[in-house]
Amino acid sequence: MKKRQGELALKESGKIPEFRATGDFKSSSKVEFRLAHKNEKLDNIEDYFADFKRILSQLSRMYKKFPYYIIEIMADDYNIPNSELKILFHKSLREGILNQTGDNLYKKS
Repeated sequence: MKKRQGELALKESGKIPEFRATGDFKSSSKVEFRLAHKNEKLDNIEDYFADFKRILSQLSRMYKKFPYYIIEIMADDYNIPNSELKILFHKSLREGILNQTGDNLYKKS
């Protein structure tokens, strides 16, 4: 996970990040994390939106609040293209499914 986070941060910012949270981003040992199976048959926004909501549900069970880059990593596991992810992300913010709680921290409603 840290390797993928580092690769994403290098791609986005051009420097190696320091992965420390401000206190709200804490892992819960109560929830078991399962990787998504990639589905090659997804071809429209509704299918992507269903997977995106599953991602948000998983993240909300694991973390009280979570940063955007975790959503990007999980979307990659679900084989959601980055262009679709941006649309889904903004749609979920508009519809109140996802709320911004701080500087680049989000939580599911």
